[in-house]
Parts: sequence; C-alpha cells; structure tokens
Amino acid sequence: MNKELLDENVEFIVYKSKNIKDLKGKDTKTSKNELEMYKRVLKRQTRNTKLLCLGIFLCFLAAACFFGLAEFFLNNQLESIWLVLSLAILTGAIGIIVYANITNSKEGKIKYQYKNEKYFYVAGIFTGFGVFALFGGFVIFGASSAIFISLVLLGLGAAFDIYHDKTGDKKNNLTLVREFVIAIIVCIIFGFLGYFVNINASNFANENYQIEELG
Repeated sequence: MNKELLDENVEFIVYKSKNIKDLKGKDTKTSKNELEMYKRVLKRQTRNTKLLCLGIFLCFLAAACFFGLAEFFLNNQLESIWLVLSLAILTGAIGIIVYANITNSKEGKIKYQYKNEKYFYVAGIFTGFGVFALFGGFVIFGASSAIFISLVLLGLGAAFDIYHDKTGDKKNNLTLVREFVIAIIVCIIFGFLGYFVNINASNFANENYQIEELG
C-alpha cells in the first residue's frame, strides 16, 4: 500500500462483526497495513462512541441533579453546592461530547453493515422505566426522588440508543418508522402503568388518612 492511500480518508466496511478477530486478510483481501489501520480506526471510533454516550448520559444526570435534588439541597440551605454540582456535571458532559467529536480518526471510519438491534431494546427498557417513573410509578420515593430516578433512566436509554445508532448500519437496523412506533408504544404503556400506580398510591394514602381520622 502506498503512502498516498494511507493518507486518504478510507471507509472500512464491516459485514458481520466489529471485532478485530473477525477481520482477517484472507477473507477481506486487505493487506497487513490496512489491517493495522483498521485496528487503529476501530479503537479510536469505539472510544469516541463510548465517550459520546457517556457525555449524553451526564447531561441527563446534570438535569437529574438540578431538578431531582433541588428540594434536598434547598431544604438544607446548600444552594451553592447544588448549583456547582449540576454545572460541574454539565460542563464535564459538554467537554466530553466536544472531545469525542473533534478527535475522530483522520485515517478513516468504520461503516458497519450488520444488525445491532439489541442496544435499541436495552435503550427501550431504560426509557420505559424512565417514563414509568416520570408519570409517578416511583411516587413511593417522593416526587423529587422520582424525578431524579426518571432522568437517570432516560439518560441511560438515550445513551444506549445512540450507541445502537453509532455501531450498526441504519439500513440493516430497525427502520426509523419502526423505531418511532416502538418508542411511542413503550412510552404509552409505561406511562399508563406509572400513572396507574401513582393514582392508586394516592387513593390508598387517602383511605388510610380517612381511617386514621375516624379512629
């Protein structure tokens, strides 16, 4: 392989798996230099994908701290710590996202051509429970704690969904329409369950209060 080809922005295509052990010269007809380049690009791209997912999750965590822990810090007159903690997490998240986007490999990129749907379903599970908490499913822990739990779970769902998008070819993954329909169904089901639990918990609390008054 000549130097000019090494300097170009090459697009590697992985048909079955992103594991380095599955990329062999006799199967892909690549030279040893191309294989080494592939390893470097894969390592950088995988790292940056994970950093991007971490950054997105930290954004949700910052929101969870700001909205979900506000009552605790304000009641204990720790407003400064509350604000500094939320801003520090958000700043770190933005820094990680920017770093992940500006340090992409200049040698090429990996274009996957295989299904990678499992992360989408994992994302759906976290998102579902996040919506469940948002609609009051974890009301037993208190409103503020429920908001904190909800945003953390939604953050995990968003992170796994981005990982799903970044590590699989969209043509072979679920179509955008199917993903949207599945996401809507999951949100409706878990939202209804959360609302149902919230309403019944409130009714149960009111009944106990009335019994105590009569007693």
